[in-house]
Amino acid sequence: MPTIADLRAALLDRGVQRSYSIAFTPRCGSTALTHLLQKEGLGNPTEYFQYPYDTSKYWNWLPGETVAARFVELVSRYQVNGIFASKQAHDHRAFLEGQLEMELGLPLVHLDEILPDHRWIFMHRADLVDQAISTHVARSSGVWHLLSGAAAPERPAVAYDYVSILARLHQLMGAQFNWELYFRTRGIRPLVICYEDFLADTGTIWAALLAHLGVESESEAAPRLESDAGVDRLSDRWHELYEDLRVRFVRDFLDAGKDRVWNELGDSLARWGEFFDRDGWRQGPP
Repeated sequence: MPTIADLRAALLDRGVQRSYSIAFTPRCGSTALTHLLQKEGLGNPTEYFQYPYDTSKYWNWLPGETVAARFVELVSRYQVNGIFASKQAHDHRAFLEGQLEMELGLPLVHLDEILPDHRWIFMHRADLVDQAISTHVARSSGVWHLLSGAAAPERPAVAYDYVSILARLHQLMGAQFNWELYFRTRGIRPLVICYEDFLADTGTIWAALLAHLGVESESEAAPRLESDAGVDRLSDRWHELYEDLRVRFVRDFLDAGKDRVWNELGDSLARWGEFFDRDGWRQGPP
């Protein structure tokens, strides 16, 4: 049975000198960040650890009989210039650590103990309502990203759904807190990047990011998030749709409890309350 030290040594032997992980929540702006990092030659951060692994294009062709062996293969093969970078949702991280714990026979496995010179970047958005609406639009339309210069799809027929947006808000708040709790309990001090700040002053954030990773940029000028990331903001392309959803949701969210909201959304709100207040999750499917 290999040890954590064995896995770390194997990665060092394969030329992995440093590593970092981007902790993200859906629609936080992390895709634009990964594009900038990739263009700079600082690894190729993506969601390598999205499970199940047996259907993953990053895992299903790798040699090795165990997750630990294939983990070493994956990290080694997807490094760039000695840097391995990944992007992880909180459950991606937990699943991977859990698989390694079972195989190594350990109560706890920390990725920081395996990945050489590992750093964390925690990206989040200050405006969780905008993030929830973005998630609602992406899930409803099936359009998650739009490459720069690509023809914008026609405005999708995304219906306003108060409870759907509220559910996304709850999920995002839970996911963000999960990361905050993970870092606090593990004693990790990540570089925290607020998407709105990165958008407003990419240069300052970029300098802090390079310093956190312990690397120097080969470019004289800092990248610009809007023009260099290679992706366009869907909220810019479909501005009227996003604005309409935001205005309606904020109005209903602030008025929750008023007769108007109950009259307009009574059935869905009653089911929402049933789920939370009367343990609706214990009920079987309808």
